Amino acid sequence: MGVRQNVKNDTFATDFEKIKMDSSTLFFITIILAGILIISLGANHVLRKKNKDHVKKLKDEINKSQKLETTLQKTKEIVMQNDQYHLSVMHDMKNLVLPLVAYSELLVMDGISLEKMKSIAQKMNQNAGELIDAYTNILEINKEKSNLLLPSPTLWDLYDIVKEIHILLSASLEKKSISFENHIEPEQMVYADHKMIRSVLINLLTNAIKFTHHGGKITIYGKKTEENLYQINVKDNGIGIDEEKREKFFSSSHYISTIGTAGEVGTGFGLALCKDFVHRNGGEIFVENNHDEQGAVFSFTISTEH
Repeated sequence: MGVRQNVKNDTFATDFEKIKMDSSTLFFITIILAGILIISLGANHVLRKKNKDHVKKLKDEINKSQKLETTLQKTKEIVMQNDQYHLSVMHDMKNLVLPLVAYSELLVMDGISLEKMKSIAQKMNQNAGELIDAYTNILEINKEKSNLLLPSPTLWDLYDIVKEIHILLSASLEKKSISFENHIEPEQMVYADHKMIRSVLINLLTNAIKFTHHGGKITIYGKKTEENLYQINVKDNGIGIDEEKREKFFSSSHYISTIGTAGEVGTGFGLALCKDFVHRNGGEIFVENNHDEQGAVFSFTISTEH
């Protein structure tokens, strides 16, 4: 009985020792796992911070790249505007020189009277003044590049401007014996950039003269299309429009140069310039063949109110 009791006590002691060892092992394992967890959490925190810094750096790089792209785009637009401006100036000056050439050809004609010569000299003087004004405008605009081709709309009388342009182009009209009719109503006020729309009218009327035969007719007239929009139409009875080329007439990338009825040549840039100036003033420009008779009708819209 005593022996059995001793064996039982030894067994209990052994089990107890095992439990103590298991508890100690479990404690150390727990400590180790806790350490690993702490290290993992710390490492995760450091990694998250690094990722956050990396993302921030990437965002900064993207913002810099976007700013650089925006700057490059603005620079590209300014360069394009500069190019377009100088092309428009050259085209306008060409249109101002053409009447001088026509007047000089009239002066050398046989049998011209002294009175006629004086009249032509006065008109040549006026054209020379227009050229000086154009040159002055170049100098003024070059002083302030930021205002390049930006419209400055004002309220002005369309009838008076058409009348002025008629006088300006009278030598070219007279040279081809082309009649001109101004059906714009007196005191028809429009709201647009005066210089831009004047340039558009000169271009369209010069084109009409170019493609109208000797003894032909050019008419300019207008009508209200909406409450504050006015449509200006330049109609001629010349050679008309080639339907295949019509879509490219106002293109800024495909300039179409066509020989006029008297062998006149051009750059094909004028209509693209007209489109740009009309759009800058909030209007639309289009062309169709003259359905009443042979020829073409170029039309564009501008505002009549602020």
